[in-house]
Amino acid sequence: MSDTFDFWRAQMAGKNPPLPPRAVAGEADPPQAGYYRTRDGRSVAFWLDGEEWLCAVSSGYQPTKGDQMEELFGSVCRNAVSYEDYQTFQQTGRWADTVTVDVSAPAADDERPLNEKLNAEMDAKRAEILAWLKELGHPIQTQKEADRAANFAAAFGKIETAAEKAREAEKDEFLKAGRAIDEKWKAVKDRADKAKTWTKSLTVAFIEAETARRAAEAKAENERVAAEHAAAVAAAEKEKADLKAMLPIGVDLPKIEQPKAPPKEKEPERVKIGTGPKAMSAREQEIYEITDQRALLAYLSTLNTLPARLLDAALDHAEMLARGGMEVPGIKMATRTKVV
Repeated sequence: MSDTFDFWRAQMAGKNPPLPPRAVAGEADPPQAGYYRTRDGRSVAFWLDGEEWLCAVSSGYQPTKGDQMEELFGSVCRNAVSYEDYQTFQQTGRWADTVTVDVSAPAADDERPLNEKLNAEMDAKRAEILAWLKELGHPIQTQKEADRAANFAAAFGKIETAAEKAREAEKDEFLKAGRAIDEKWKAVKDRADKAKTWTKSLTVAFIEAETARRAAEAKAENERVAAEHAAAVAAAEKEKADLKAMLPIGVDLPKIEQPKAPPKEKEPERVKIGTGPKAMSAREQEIYEITDQRALLAYLSTLNTLPARLLDAALDHAEMLARGGMEVPGIKMATRTKVV
């Protein structure tokens, strides 16, 4: 049975139902009943009370007019949440997939320095994501799972950012101890960066599969529209030919309306993951890999000018071999005077 919650149910099922025709054309349409989440983490509910649309937002901006409500619906319609998750947020102020991390300075009764506190946060978040993956029991497969993984990556990113900011502030204050400070903060920053990168990699399979699915849907839709347009053109031509055959010689053929040009081809929507203010997405990158080391080095040796960094790297390795007792062609040992 169809009701005002059909759009929300379809969105929850991951079908990405089409928006109303007027909304596609850039005009506002009435919202669809259901439960949604804004990019800044607020909850939104729409429902129909008789003939009047109502809306409830957890905090902040509260639309009251129809056009305001329609605009809000357009911004959240692709981010539906379950009624259970909506209720959980109403009761606790947190979403079920929220990954919190405390990067503030230690409390007055906490004697740990900030880097130790952040390392403890890293340990806690890492244990949390490993427990979640164990409970999940399978690779990332759904939008919801990819969103949660992205939220973990965002938490690791907060730790990385906090560590980097603290490092820079402390380095400015104690410039003479710069190297020691770099080393002190590098450990937690690198751990957070590696954990963030690793967590993002968990979503690659989902993103690739979802991208392929959306591309296939867009292709099928474009082919359907093209076929309909071709059929309409053929029908118009046949009507023209049939009418021309029936008319006596010398009688002008009446004007036959031609089908309108087909709409612009539909582009698949880019896959985005994460429910924080900044959604994450994937982009294809072109990279080069070495397939034959000797062939590559042989080709580089034929160039008229070799890059300085390549020569520096070659000399470092050759010097290591020479100091180990090997005879390396192309280099020689020399002495120079150095003031000490």
